[in-house]
Amino acid sequence: MIYKHFRHATSLLTYGDFTFLLDPMLAPKEDKPPIQNSSNDNRNPRVDFPIQLDQIEYPNFCLVTHLHLDHFDDYARNLLPKDIGLICQTQDASKFRDMGFNNLYPVETSIVIGSVEIVRVPGQHGTGEIAKLMGTSSGYILKTAHQPTLYLTGDTIYYDAIAQTLDEYKPEIILAFTGGARFKVGDPITLTPEDVQSIRLKAPKATIICTHLEAINHCLTTRGNLKEHLLAHSEGSFIIPADGELIHI
Repeated sequence: MIYKHFRHATSLLTYGDFTFLLDPMLAPKEDKPPIQNSSNDNRNPRVDFPIQLDQIEYPNFCLVTHLHLDHFDDYARNLLPKDIGLICQTQDASKFRDMGFNNLYPVETSIVIGSVEIVRVPGQHGTGEIAKLMGTSSGYILKTAHQPTLYLTGDTIYYDAIAQTLDEYKPEIILAFTGGARFKVGDPITLTPEDVQSIRLKAPKATIICTHLEAINHCLTTRGNLKEHLLAHSEGSFIIPADGELIHI
């Protein structure tokens, strides 16, 4: 498995026979306004994309966990080839069709692409009324022969369904969307350091790759305080990649 981290949740994942572009947010630094009802007025994205956009070699497939603008933005909509194999939630398929994409792979429960099985698993993007407003947000399990089982959490908090997913699939690699994103009022809507610790306790042998950090103004967890918390409170392998970092596992 090869993981190329770009920024936030955007990356290239080579898994089995395929390379997948994950959650492309391609806008330049500070091109977008702050997230509404957040605790600061910093524009987004907070950091530059680590390479020039014309240097991206678009693979045959793109996986979009959900259709929030920090996971699929207008730059991605305009730059991605319209015939790219676009893997998405069934709830998002009609919106992608309206954008002109014509090679969709909507996932209700699972799909198989070549030798790779992609299973959609639950996520919860916050608590209470905020979770309802945030809409459906899914995670994904990737499985293939001779590769570690991979769990892509998507935007979620840690709750019972996450524990059940870890028990059922026993992933060896976990791509965790962290950042502790939150609004002025209410609980976090993505994984906090405490949530990552809970994942570690449930899956002590897995390697956790922590992403979704320091690129959007309401993601308040930094790489530094996440690393400090994990070193102090849990054991096991974790990676907090820098923007542009390449990881071989």
